[in-house]
Amino acid sequence: MHGDSAALRLRANEMRQVAVMIESSSVMTLDRHAGEETVIGSRFDALLDELRLAQQQLFASVDELRWRAYCLERDADDLDMAAARATTLGVAGVA
Repeated sequence: MHGDSAALRLRANEMRQVAVMIESSSVMTLDRHAGEETVIGSRFDALLDELRLAQQQLFASVDELRWRAYCLERDADDLDMAAARATTLGVAGVA
């Protein structure tokens, strides 16, 4: 395994862990607990809409984190394949 590919895989794993942390955060379920009794004033619907929009943005960020993690792992695979080819060519060149 190429050293840089290991670093990319580590970063990808960290990104996935952050995605899980965001998804499991209590903020992602606040809208289920919202009700007329939780907000004082006439702006309940507007506040709930803002909350849901923020949640959608967080879910989009989670998807983006996972996509970037996938791309990093793909790059790591490419580095490993290039290193393996270089090793093979080096060995073949010596013979």
